[in-house]
Amino acid sequence: MEPTATPAGGITAVTRTGPTLVQPGEPGEGQACRYGLGFVFQIAPNTAAVSCNVRTVGQGHWDFENGTDIIVFDNLASISQQTPLVCARNEENVDAGTGKRRVTVNYPITVGFVPLGAKLPDGSVHPDAGTGFGLSEALRFDLNDQGFFTWDQPSTRLWHVYQFAYDGESFRVTDVQRKPSDAPLKTADGLWAIVAPGISCAIPDGNDLLFAVVAEDGTRQVAGVSRWRRDGSNWRPLVFYGISSGSEPSLIRDIDGSLLYSVRGAGAEGRAVMVWRSRDGGENWHEVLHKQDLRADAPVVLNQAADGTPYIAANDPASFRATACLWPLNADRKDVGAPVIARDCVADFGPAPEGTTWFADHPVGCTVRLADGAWHAVLAYRVMAFSTVGVGGETLTPRTGCYIEEVSSTGPVQPPWVF
Repeated sequence: MEPTATPAGGITAVTRTGPTLVQPGEPGEGQACRYGLGFVFQIAPNTAAVSCNVRTVGQGHWDFENGTDIIVFDNLASISQQTPLVCARNEENVDAGTGKRRVTVNYPITVGFVPLGAKLPDGSVHPDAGTGFGLSEALRFDLNDQGFFTWDQPSTRLWHVYQFAYDGESFRVTDVQRKPSDAPLKTADGLWAIVAPGISCAIPDGNDLLFAVVAEDGTRQVAGVSRWRRDGSNWRPLVFYGISSGSEPSLIRDIDGSLLYSVRGAGAEGRAVMVWRSRDGGENWHEVLHKQDLRADAPVVLNQAADGTPYIAANDPASFRATACLWPLNADRKDVGAPVIARDCVADFGPAPEGTTWFADHPVGCTVRLADGAWHAVLAYRVMAFSTVGVGGETLTPRTGCYIEEVSSTGPVQPPWVF
């Protein structure tokens, strides 16, 4: 029998405030843009940041993203008052061969970062403290007469690899690599091409960072975990450990030191929750939880409360995406407990505008230490009113934006970083 891992405690509540980030600092010209997905990460002993994607809002299209901003903060109440660092915006040009206008659509940047002042388990200073990386996917489309693209037309796939640094005063992009489809981002052993980031930020493993991704080896596409190491001035992927089919993988470290991994399945697994464990640093994995029909067919993320309680964050299956819930894993990680509601859009906001349904989705968690010296487990997700008729799109509402809420738990804090 495997040992149990849960300390005394557990998740008790989630704050349910208004949108934290709404209007991007630099919206695209002639476009309505709003903040959406948020990835929170630690950058210094009492300072965090959020990588928040921007999307183009309107009827007749969906997933028309428009880059990413990074916002540095040390207090949850003042995030919206900070000046964003614009990392990426979409790029429009004219194809010299066809004469057609085209757009490169920049999707969210998922981050791995070693905070300034971070220490290794032996108490020594982490040699790469204050540096990190980001990975995003981009798709290049021809634009139609309305200035949008459609998903039924061909596209060219690209990837952007960012190098980040923080010196205690400013968060900077120090380098950007643009990787085309014929020269993708490969692991150092040359066996795998990383083709999509996961849906959780990287976690520490000694000097390295472990990062959930999707990769290809020329014959198959697999979700799993990649190991990144800083080589000179840049972070690079060393190896990839394939685990499962699916997309949008997520990764945490359990309080016993083992790794836990989950993934968004498709088809028959589109409403399932699946969790794997590794006790050898990610090289070998075995499934510990497989529960059908627990969630809606929508993004699912494996997160962790401040006391170390792992939990599944996803949408209630009866609500499509209108109600976001947290299901804590039990002591042996082979089942889940009763859900805690993170957001019930209908109860909190009232009915969605006519012809739309509420979305509260992509719930990504992280535990960070802020200016008060306390550790805060946060949950970032987007809210929007998405069309239920025609070809999609959304209606702007006062509720639209990125929400960053706090998850309360009762057990002793399990800090993800040592300072």
